[in-house]
Amino acid sequence: HASAPVLNTHYWQVTGNPAYTEGGYYPWNPATPKEINKAPANIGQLKAVFALRFDSLEIIPPDTDNDSLADAWELTHFGNLAQNASGDNDLDGLNNLSEFQLGTNPTNPDTEGDGMSDGWEKYYNFDPLNNTPSTPTKMGALDDLDNDGKNNRMESEAGTIPFSASERPTLTLNPHTMRWFGVSGVSYELQWTTNLVNWNIYPTTLHGTNQELAVLVSTVVGGPPPGLFFYRLRIYPTTTDIDSDGMDDNWEILHFGNLDSADPNAVPQPDGLSNLEKSNLGLSPQINYSAETPEEASQFSYDLAGRLIEVSSLLAPSTFTLDEEGNLNAQ
Repeated sequence: HASAPVLNTHYWQVTGNPAYTEGGYYPWNPATPKEINKAPANIGQLKAVFALRFDSLEIIPPDTDNDSLADAWELTHFGNLAQNASGDNDLDGLNNLSEFQLGTNPTNPDTEGDGMSDGWEKYYNFDPLNNTPSTPTKMGALDDLDNDGKNNRMESEAGTIPFSASERPTLTLNPHTMRWFGVSGVSYELQWTTNLVNWNIYPTTLHGTNQELAVLVSTVVGGPPPGLFFYRLRIYPTTTDIDSDGMDDNWEILHFGNLDSADPNAVPQPDGLSNLEKSNLGLSPQINYSAETPEEASQFSYDLAGRLIEVSSLLAPSTFTLDEEGNLNAQ
């Protein structure tokens, strides 16, 4: 053994613990033939020379069907290997690949059971694996992130936007696009204005399917985006229309008592709004909503879920309340 380098002798330097390599060197002379360039080595020296760093190796679980989903994961959750990366078995808005990467349960839309769906949580940067009721970041189920009176669980159930009390979706650029997570069973009406007085309504109602909804601003406003404009969503439960007349069945029964009496094209009041338009707006066909002066203009109020609950006007004040099923009742 050599405890220190010897003058005029070639050495290989061994990286490792000097205690295993006699000071970090072993007398191997690269100038001599290989067959004689050898010497006994103990186990400690071999460990220093041939040590492997397992922390730098990525251990990839078997994926025999090459669908980017580990076989063990598929067998655990589905009992077979027949799934694919794009499938969404629990319809929560996260495909199987996302569920696999996040560690969420692909057969349960609410993995940790906090009342907020995994897809909704992931979209709005919540943690779908943390069911702590309240957190310092106000992103627990019982917190109220936007201070609008609805806790985050209520926002998830109603399909509203947890970071905006006025229900403004995210606006992304290039091109200008409004984006939000559309919850199944919930409908969304886009409204926009340039003066905060006269609101324009995008005529196409969008229906949630537990996926992102995205609409170009140019499509909503009918041209290039204005220099300054404001936008919001009116959010309400998706309606039914069994008789396919364009009017919500609940609205027809509420105001006409049946599904046969109301003509969608009829204009019952001088305000110029047809039954179809009033149904879409949630307004009563028995009320005249026209106004001759700004002071007489109708004011619309919405509940915490974004549904119309009150129309007040000097000409025709009216208040709407919601029953347990979310239907409007006029007073």
